[in-house]
Amino acid sequence: MIAPSPAGRGGRYVLAVATIVIAALIIVTAMVDRGVNSTNVSCSSASVTVIPMGADGSPFRFATQRVTLNTVAYAEQIVMDRVLVPDVSALGCGFRIIGAEINQRPTDTATPNGVKYVSWRLSFYATDQAFVNGTTLNTDLFPHAIIISETSEPSSLDSYKSAAAFFAPDATSSCVISYGPNVWRGDKVSASVISSSCTSGPNTSWKLVQIRNTYLDVATSRPVAMFEINGINRWIEILPATSSMMDPKSSPILNYDQLLAIANSIVP
Repeated sequence: MIAPSPAGRGGRYVLAVATIVIAALIIVTAMVDRGVNSTNVSCSSASVTVIPMGADGSPFRFATQRVTLNTVAYAEQIVMDRVLVPDVSALGCGFRIIGAEINQRPTDTATPNGVKYVSWRLSFYATDQAFVNGTTLNTDLFPHAIIISETSEPSSLDSYKSAAAFFAPDATSSCVISYGPNVWRGDKVSASVISSSCTSGPNTSWKLVQIRNTYLDVATSRPVAMFEINGINRWIEILPATSSMMDPKSSPILNYDQLLAIANSIVP
C-alpha cells in the first residue's frame, strides 16, 4: 500500500476546509433569508392603553371572567349553516379572529307573521393581543377586541326597510355611501368609495350606508355598524367589545374606515 504524499494530504485538507466554509455560508445565508421573510410577515403592534368607558362616560367595570371561545370550524358545525367569516386585516398588523362564541344554538323559531326559520347567533372575536383559551380574562381581552356578531334571520326581511326603520320616526341622516371591493393602501386595507351622496339631517351621528345591495346603519364617530344582508338572511353587528350598541364610545382600535372595510368583507 502506498501512503499518500504530504502534498496530497494537504490538498485534501484545503478542499475539506473550503467545503466546510461554503456550507457554513449557505446555512448563514438561508438563516438570514428566513429572518428577512419572517420580518416581512411578522409585525409588532404598538401597545395601546384602553380604558373602557360606560354610556355615562365613567370607566366601565367588568365582572372578571375567564374567556372560552370555540374554533370557527366548530361553530360552523354547530349552526349547520353557511357562516360569513369576516376579514379583520383592516384593523392592522397582528389582528386576527381568535375564536367564536356560540350565543344561541340552532332553534326553530317563527316570526309574528308566522314565517318559520332556524335561529342561531355567533360572535367572532378579533384582537392583536395574546390569547389563551380558558385562561385570558375578559378584563384584559375586551378593551383590545372587536366583536362581529352574526345572527340568522327569516327570508322575509329586507335590508333597506330594516335599515331605514331604525331611523324612524325622526331620521338622523339621509346619507347613502356606495363602496366597492376592499383595496390595499400601503399596509392597510380600506373600502374603496364608488360614490357618495349625503344630506344632513337633524342628527348625523348615524348614517345609512350602502354596500352593493346591502344597507347599513353606521355610527360614524362611534364605530358601530348593524345591517341585514339580503339573500343570505343574516343580521350583522360590528362594534368594539366594550361598547354599547345604542350608545357606543369611540375606540382607539376601530375607526370608521376600518369598520366599513370589515363590513365590505362580509357583504356578498
